[in-house]
Amino acid sequence: MICKELGISPKSPIVLMVGTQSKVKNYPMFLRAAAHVEKRRPDAVFVGVGRKHDDDSIEETSRQLGCNNVRLVGEKRDVAPWCAAADVFCLTSYFEGMPNALLEGMVAGLPVICTSFSSSKEIINDGANGLLVPVDDDRALGAAVLRLLGSPDLRADLGRRGRSRIISDFSWDIVVNMLEALYDGRQPCGIG
Repeated sequence: MICKELGISPKSPIVLMVGTQSKVKNYPMFLRAAAHVEKRRPDAVFVGVGRKHDDDSIEETSRQLGCNNVRLVGEKRDVAPWCAAADVFCLTSYFEGMPNALLEGMVAGLPVICTSFSSSKEIINDGANGLLVPVDDDRALGAAVLRLLGSPDLRADLGRRGRSRIISDFSWDIVVNMLEALYDGRQPCGIG
């Protein structure tokens, strides 16, 4: 169904990013990585799901790069079908507090590639349950995407480990217990 909506082959690997098209999310990095990947994997499709801003700068960047493999689909009420259709999940933010989209991608069992900022490093152990790349390094992101697309076993392993990490450390019960401990003064401020 997603492939039909995107107008792509069901065999096309999908690289998904979920997030508002705001400056902090750094969609230009995602688009530049798509341009790098397209040269080696023209079958790969980069899909951006998230609310568009009033300006057309993201679409203009995509046009300037000549990306044929990018689909910006706007805001969707339910991202679960998009995660189910995807092969790789990316988050290219400059920084974030607790990136919900990253948690959603991981709990969906997707292998994730994320820029290395403080809270992403608290969630992802690079190479163990996801991949971290430097902020604004589209070549590193493109190389990580190509690595995952070329290795179904690595994708499955990182997806499984990422999902396990979220379930064990970020489930609703765990977070509620952490907040209660924080408010009761039994735990210092911070994760863990």
